[in-house]
Amino acid sequence: MLAPHAPSHADSQVDGFAPVSSSRRFGRRIARGLVAAALALPIAAPMLPSTADAMTVLKVPLRDLVGTSALILHAKVRSVQVRDRRKEGRAVWTAYDFDVLEVLKGDRKAVGARFELLLLGGSTADGMTLSVPGMPGFVAGEEVVILLERHSEGYTLTGAPQGKWTVYRDAKGVARVVRDLDHAHLVERRADGRLAPVPHGDAPVVLQPPRADETLAAFRARVLDLVRQTATDKAGATPAAPTTALRALPRAPIGKRVR
Repeated sequence: MLAPHAPSHADSQVDGFAPVSSSRRFGRRIARGLVAAALALPIAAPMLPSTADAMTVLKVPLRDLVGTSALILHAKVRSVQVRDRRKEGRAVWTAYDFDVLEVLKGDRKAVGARFELLLLGGSTADGMTLSVPGMPGFVAGEEVVILLERHSEGYTLTGAPQGKWTVYRDAKGVARVVRDLDHAHLVERRADGRLAPVPHGDAPVVLQPPRADETLAAFRARVLDLVRQTATDKAGATPAAPTTALRALPRAPIGKRVR
């Protein structure tokens, strides 16, 4: 769900060209917009990180991530391609082409065997780099489980970095999953209403013995169970009349079936 917010100068910059000298400021503005979209919750300014390499996000339980997601894919990255759209007034994007191994949530026929996800950011031939602090990327050959939330123009990762799990094989060949949240400041709302930092054990994949990450099989079973539970809860819920018109980010990251 996208958070309502008043139009601002930052919104007008999302699709525009930012000179190299202002790329860091431009990236920060975009990051704030994407955080609001991912969390559906405005984060108070004092909670925002002071560095440009981190993102403040509200910690979301897996059940809620699954319930919000329109698609959950087990996939492998086929290719990564930067698309420089500055001349079109659309900044720099990276297209990730996935081979879909399994659709854990969503319509397999609609998704197809390949899926493309566009995320803001990338490095261009003329040396400009645009990045969204804390937003994960992908590399060719990487195997992942991704949770994708749908909005007016396509898909984005549900909960920002919380929507990507990397699949790896341990020394015995057992497939396991791990999330990299090292570049995210997780927060949770306390009983008194204040936001407080949350420590987490998620970390990048490193070759150190031994790891206790969840197996892919166990994670898959847990996700499928939550898909069933959230579908049942949604079917039994009484629809509430909308009280606020939600505002989508202009030309947000998109995903599509690759024909």
